[in-house]
Amino acid sequence: MSLPFASSTDASTSHTRGAPEMIPNRTTDQRRKSLDKAATVRKERAIIRKDLKIGLMTFEQMLKLADAGCQAAASMRVKQAIGSMPGYGFAKTQQLMRDLHIADGKRVKGLGVRQRAALLEVFGC
Repeated sequence: MSLPFASSTDASTSHTRGAPEMIPNRTTDQRRKSLDKAATVRKERAIIRKDLKIGLMTFEQMLKLADAGCQAAASMRVKQAIGSMPGYGFAKTQQLMRDLHIADGKRVKGLGVRQRAALLEVFGC
Protein backbone atom coordinates (compact mmCIF):
# COMPACT_ATOMS: atom_id res chain seq x y z
CA MET A 1 0.00 0.00 0.00
CA SER A 2 1.49 3.29 -1.09
CA LEU A 3 0.67 6.60 0.51
CA PRO A 4 0.53 9.65 -1.76
CA PHE A 5 2.58 11.79 0.62
CA ALA A 6 5.34 9.20 1.03
CA SER A 7 6.56 9.09 -2.55
CA SER A 8 10.30 9.00 -3.10
CA THR A 9 10.06 11.91 -5.54
CA ASP A 10 8.49 14.23 -2.96
CA ALA A 11 10.35 17.55 -2.80
CA SER A 12 10.43 17.49 1.01
CA THR A 13 12.54 14.31 1.00
CA SER A 14 14.94 15.29 -1.75
CA HIS A 15 17.81 15.85 0.69
CA THR A 16 19.56 12.91 2.28
CA ARG A 17 19.97 12.50 5.99
CA GLY A 18 23.46 12.62 7.32
CA ALA A 19 24.88 14.27 4.24
CA PRO A 20 27.94 16.33 5.13
CA GLU A 21 27.35 20.05 5.02
CA MET A 22 29.87 22.38 3.49
CA ILE A 23 32.14 23.81 6.14
CA PRO A 24 33.69 27.13 5.17
CA ASN A 25 37.43 27.05 4.77
CA ARG A 26 39.06 29.44 7.20
CA THR A 27 42.56 30.74 7.21
CA THR A 28 44.95 30.06 10.04
CA ASP A 29 44.63 33.70 11.09
CA GLN A 30 40.82 33.45 11.23
CA ARG A 31 41.02 30.28 13.35
CA ARG A 32 43.55 31.92 15.68
CA LYS A 33 41.32 34.98 16.14
CA SER A 34 38.34 32.73 16.94
CA LEU A 35 40.37 30.77 19.49
CA ASP A 36 41.62 33.98 21.10
CA LYS A 37 38.08 35.36 21.31
CA ALA A 38 36.81 32.12 22.87
CA ALA A 39 39.62 32.15 25.44
CA THR A 40 38.84 35.77 26.32
CA VAL A 41 35.14 35.00 26.81
CA ARG A 42 36.00 32.00 29.03
CA LYS A 43 38.28 34.18 31.18
CA GLU A 44 35.60 36.89 31.48
CA ARG A 45 33.03 34.26 32.42
CA ALA A 46 35.35 32.90 35.13
CA ILE A 47 35.73 36.42 36.56
CA ILE A 48 31.95 36.90 36.60
CA ARG A 49 31.46 33.57 38.38
CA LYS A 50 34.12 34.46 40.94
CA ASP A 51 32.55 37.88 41.55
CA LEU A 52 29.13 36.26 42.03
CA LYS A 53 30.60 33.72 44.46
CA ILE A 54 32.34 36.28 46.69
CA GLY A 55 29.50 38.80 46.55
CA LEU A 56 31.16 41.53 44.47
CA MET A 57 28.38 41.17 41.89
CA THR A 58 24.68 40.52 42.45
CA PHE A 59 22.57 38.30 40.23
CA GLU A 60 20.72 41.41 39.05
CA GLN A 61 24.00 43.08 38.04
CA MET A 62 24.98 39.97 36.10
CA LEU A 63 21.64 40.04 34.23
CA LYS A 64 22.10 43.74 33.45
CA LEU A 65 25.60 43.01 32.18
CA ALA A 66 24.16 40.34 29.86
CA ASP A 67 21.47 42.78 28.66
CA ALA A 68 24.16 45.40 27.97
CA GLY A 69 25.79 43.05 25.47
CA CYS A 70 28.50 41.32 27.51
CA GLN A 71 28.92 38.06 25.62
CA ALA A 72 30.50 36.30 28.61
CA ALA A 73 27.47 36.97 30.82
CA ALA A 74 24.85 36.42 28.10
CA SER A 75 26.27 33.09 26.96
CA MET A 76 26.77 31.71 30.47
CA ARG A 77 24.55 28.77 31.33
CA VAL A 78 21.98 29.60 34.00
CA LYS A 79 23.12 26.52 35.90
CA GLN A 80 26.63 28.01 36.17
CA ALA A 81 25.31 31.40 37.24
CA ILE A 82 23.12 29.94 40.00
CA GLY A 83 25.88 27.58 41.11
CA SER A 84 28.18 30.57 41.47
CA MET A 85 25.91 32.23 44.01
CA PRO A 86 26.96 31.88 47.67
CA GLY A 87 25.29 28.89 49.30
CA TYR A 88 24.35 27.17 46.04
CA GLY A 89 26.00 23.89 45.20
CA PHE A 90 25.03 21.23 42.69
CA ALA A 91 21.94 19.85 44.46
CA LYS A 92 20.47 23.21 45.45
CA THR A 93 21.07 24.56 41.94
CA GLN A 94 19.35 21.57 40.32
CA GLN A 95 16.38 21.86 42.69
CA LEU A 96 15.95 25.59 42.02
CA MET A 97 16.11 25.07 38.26
CA ARG A 98 13.46 22.33 38.51
CA ASP A 99 11.25 24.50 40.70
CA LEU A 100 11.48 27.43 38.26
CA HIS A 101 11.09 25.21 35.17
CA ILE A 102 14.43 26.24 33.68
CA ALA A 103 15.96 23.78 31.21
CA ASP A 104 19.39 22.38 32.04
CA GLY A 105 21.08 23.89 28.99
CA LYS A 106 19.41 27.32 29.18
CA ARG A 107 21.70 30.30 28.79
CA VAL A 108 21.23 33.63 30.55
CA LYS A 109 20.31 35.41 27.31
CA GLY A 110 17.54 32.84 26.73
CA LEU A 111 15.73 33.32 30.04
CA GLY A 112 12.06 34.22 29.83
CA VAL A 113 10.57 37.23 31.61
CA ARG A 114 8.94 35.10 34.31
CA GLN A 115 12.08 33.03 34.84
CA ARG A 116 14.18 36.18 35.25
CA ALA A 117 11.67 37.64 37.70
CA ALA A 118 11.61 34.42 39.71
CA LEU A 119 15.41 34.27 39.88
CA LEU A 120 15.59 37.91 40.96
CA GLU A 121 13.04 37.17 43.69
CA VAL A 122 15.04 34.16 44.90
CA PHE A 123 18.28 36.12 45.05
CA GLY A 124 16.69 39.12 46.74
CA CYS A 125 17.16 41.70 44.02
